[in-house]
Order: sequence, then structure tokens, then C-alpha cells
Amino acid sequence: SAVFDAAMKLFIERGFGACGVQDVTDAAGVPKGSFYNHFKSKEALAAEVLTAYAKGTPERNIFTDPKLPALTRLKKLFAALNEYFFRHYEGCMIGKFMAEVSDDTPRLRESLVGALNLWDEKIAPIIRDGQKQGSIRKDLKAATRQLRRPASPARISRRMNWPLFCSIPMKAPFCECALNKVREH
Repeated sequence: SAVFDAAMKLFIERGFGACGVQDVTDAAGVPKGSFYNHFKSKEALAAEVLTAYAKGTPERNIFTDPKLPALTRLKKLFAALNEYFFRHYEGCMIGKFMAEVSDDTPRLRESLVGALNLWDEKIAPIIRDGQKQGSIRKDLKAATRQLRRPASPARISRRMNWPLFCSIPMKAPFCECALNKVREH
């Protein structure tokens, strides 16, 4: 829908707090009153948008091909992130939402936890495969601690390396540095 698409764009650009229902409806070209026919609140819309954002696009999922060596899949992941951030200078919605989530936004916090768990589920098998293949260091934890219930903002911000991945523009030197840290020497 136009409201969903406008919200996706605005949340990526501005984050949750700096974007209001009026901003979304103006960008979508619909009356503000019609917003509530589709969504109970801005938080409900943000939770749905965040879930869709975390799933990514089909071309971003190419790194899950188990036929490719694990290190190649990680390179494809970083290449996809590089491409995304090269085209979208606004940054990562998940990184922005991590900085903004609070006890006042439980549904958003729950969606954020779900997004991070989804990403963990995609990365852990790659790390395990690379460890079996000998291309990724064995001292790295492949299985991350899953957050099974809505977490506090501080607990969310300590998650794995996702805050790092979400907050740094993915330029080539960073990606090469990250890959060097996981390679078996």
C-alpha cells in the first residue's frame, strides 16, 4: 500500500521518533484519517514495516545458498550490504530503531527482537559451515543467544554485531576488515 511504502522510506530516512503519522500520510498522498483504517497506531505500522525490512529482498538472500563456500556467502552478504548502503545513504532502519526503542514501544521492541533473531538465523549456519570447511575461525560462536521475549533497550543494543553492522556505512574497507576477522589463518 502507499502508506506502507511511504512509511518504509521515511523510517529508513528518519527513524521512528522523527516520523509522524502526518508525515507518512502526506508522503503517501492520503488523508490522515484513512491511516487508522489500516493501522491501529504508528507503532503498529512501524512493527510491520520493520518485519518486512528485516526479511530483505530476494537478491539479498542469495548468500544463503549452501552450495557456495561459507566465506563466499559472507562475501555475498557484505556485497549486498555494500550495494544497499551505496544506494541508501540514510542508513539502516534496524540500527536507527535500536537507538530509539523504549519501554513505551513494546510492539516495536518485539518486532526488533524478531528481526535480530531472523538475521541471526541466517548468519549462524554460514558461520558453522565455514568452521566445518576450515575457512572461518572455530573460536567464533555460530549459534547466538536468541532473545525469546521482548528485551530492554540496553539488552537489544548489546546484541551480537548487528548494532555494528547497522550503524556503520558498509564501505569496502570495513567489509574486508570484518571478513579478515572471521577467516581462519
